[in-house]
This record gives sequence, C-alpha cells and structure tokens, in this order.
Amino acid sequence: AMRRYLAQPITLLLGTADTAVTTNLDVRLEAMRQGANRYERGVNIFRSAESLARAKGWAFNWRLIEVPDVGHNARRMYGGPEAIAAFAP
Repeated sequence: AMRRYLAQPITLLLGTADTAVTTNLDVRLEAMRQGANRYERGVNIFRSAESLARAKGWAFNWRLIEVPDVGHNARRMYGGPEAIAAFAP
C-alpha cells in the first residue's frame, strides 16, 4: 500500500510563511515531533516520503511546491502563480 501511495502523483502546496502557532494547530507532543508548524510538517513529510521511496527503490511521483510569503490563507495560496502553474492542464 505504501509503495502505491508514494507512486501517486501528489502535489504538496506549502506556504513558506505558514509558521504561526494558532489555536487550531495541533501542539500535542506527537504532532510537534512532525514539525513546529504546518510548513515544517509539510516539508518533513515530503522528505520522509522521498527518502523511503529512494531507500526501497520505489517510484516517487510527489512534488513539493512552495509558495513564498504565504501563511495559512487558502485564497492567497491557490491564487498565487505557483498554484496556478501547478494545477494548469
């Protein structure tokens, strides 16, 4: 199942300024081990998935797109040129 998951064409779109610790961010110990904020957690999961696929010799079809200076804001995230280019047909 993990091999198939890593081979899927998944796009992680992360705002580089999504670093605020807000009331709706999980700050339990288990969550904080994933990263201090949403941006770190996204980068860490991408790197971990890529590393696992490489170690196993599996296909890895994810891509990471970082949107500069955007925090936890869907309108700015999906309206930015990075997202428009990523999801264009």
